[in-house]
Amino acid sequence: MSFYKKEDRKKIEIINKGMGTAHRTKPYDLKKTDDLINYTEMITAEYMDMKSYLCWLHDIIELYDDSLEHFHPDIWINLTSEELEENDYSEASYVLTDLDGLFVNIVNKAEDSCYRAWKHVMESNLEKVHQHFFGQVISIDSEKFKEIFEKTILEVVNAEYQYNVSKSAKTFADNLKDMMLRDK
Repeated sequence: MSFYKKEDRKKIEIINKGMGTAHRTKPYDLKKTDDLINYTEMITAEYMDMKSYLCWLHDIIELYDDSLEHFHPDIWINLTSEELEENDYSEASYVLTDLDGLFVNIVNKAEDSCYRAWKHVMESNLEKVHQHFFGQVISIDSEKFKEIFEKTILEVVNAEYQYNVSKSAKTFADNLKDMMLRDK
C-alpha cells in the first residue's frame, strides 16, 4: 500500500506539531485491528464526503441551468452550439460541466477504495473490527457482499451529511449491516 513520500511526511509532522493535529504519516497495517478500523473509517468518510459534494454539485448545475434558461435564454439555447459567443455565463456552465466530470472520477475512485476496505473488513477474522462496526460478527459470501455493498451505496446517498469521520463511517456501517441482515 503506497503512502506519503518522505518529504511530505516531514511536512505533515511539522503541521501536526504546529497545529496540534494528528494526521497519519505511517502506512496502515491492515492486519492490525486499530489500523484496519482507522483505515476503513477514513476511506469511508472520504467517500461519503466526495459523494455529498458531487450531489451538491449536481444540484448547483441544475439550478444554474434553470437560471440561465430563465434569465439568459439566448445563452442557454446556444450552450452546445459553436455559434455561441463566449461570455462569463457560458464559461461558468462549461467549468461546472468539467468540474462535474472531475468529481465523478473522484467519487468512483473513492467508492472503489471504500469497497476494497469494507471487503477487507468482511474477510478479516478480527472480531474486534466486526464488533466495532456492527456490534457483532457478520459473515457473508464475497459475491453477496459485493451486491449488498452496491445497494448500500445507493441507499447511503440519502444519509444526512456528517463531516465527521467516525459518524460518517458509523452511518455507512449501520446501512451496510441493515442490508446484510435484511438479505440473510
